[in-house]
Amino acid sequence: IFISCSNKKQEQPINKEAAIDKSEVLGSKAENIDKELTALYDSVSVSFYGESSEKYLPLFQEKLETYLADSLTFYNELDSLSSRICILTSKDGLVKIYSYDDMSGGSMRYDQSYIQYKADDIIHYKKMEDYGLVSDIYDFKYQDKPYYLVISNAKCGGSCGSTNLRIYLLEGDNIVQTGKLFPKDRFNNKESENGYVDGDIFTIHKYSFGVLTYNFEELRFDSDKRIVSYDEWNVDDKAK
Repeated sequence: IFISCSNKKQEQPINKEAAIDKSEVLGSKAENIDKELTALYDSVSVSFYGESSEKYLPLFQEKLETYLADSLTFYNELDSLSSRICILTSKDGLVKIYSYDDMSGGSMRYDQSYIQYKADDIIHYKKMEDYGLVSDIYDFKYQDKPYYLVISNAKCGGSCGSTNLRIYLLEGDNIVQTGKLFPKDRFNNKESENGYVDGDIFTIHKYSFGVLTYNFEELRFDSDKRIVSYDEWNVDDKAK
């Protein structure tokens, strides 16, 4: 195919809309997404139990999943929505978590969480299993592979509550939960106050059967040594 081009120049009309900075357009779109998701979650928060479960909650989750597939939610802060739900980003910028109370529970809360991640310059997401409201995410390397420690807090009604630790591995275009880095041989007693490993989860009970017997403060993670530590105290001792 031969294509010829004349040297004669023609004056082209200036398209003012095309002259708008692309980042401003994308920022405006992200802001609209933020407002829409915030409004939907507010509807979930203020509605009655039955109405929330049957109408607003599925609508919010549907829209959230739609927008999690959009890179705009990954690269923008979503300031309004983050004032309603917990949105966390790993320090390496490759993983983002959205966690919220779906308002469908009573004393036993039901929390929903999604993990959004970047692999091969493509944004992916998947729904996480419910182990409470996510509060922290830490990234670390092990054998030159990217891992993520996710900490969540669950309330199982008035009878029990726990803090749960999960580890995710970003491998190829997928992120998978793994328990292989937990010291299962040392923490296999479910009655232990220091926590225990059950499958791919490390659980620390904070209270049992409505009685808070012990608690911990200032949970810390050393990414270089891969050590989780915290200050533990006995309620009876602290009361004294």
